[in-house]
Amino acid sequence: MGVHDVPEAQDEYDSYVGGVYRLLVSGSPPQAVAEHLCTVERERMALGQRQPADLLPVAKKLCRLNVRLGPE
Repeated sequence: MGVHDVPEAQDEYDSYVGGVYRLLVSGSPPQAVAEHLCTVERERMALGQRQPADLLPVAKKLCRLNVRLGPE
């Protein structure tokens, strides 16, 4: 997106983490994560060309992460 060297954009993606984290910690299936990622791309990043199926491989990888609430 061309913002790598723009200091004001270094936290560009931070606001997207919470939604993904909530889905992962609640055990949402990969399809739900892919749909969320697609919505973020369309509505917040204005990239709107992909479909949830396009993001399913990365959603599956995210769902394999060991994500929990709070310390163990």
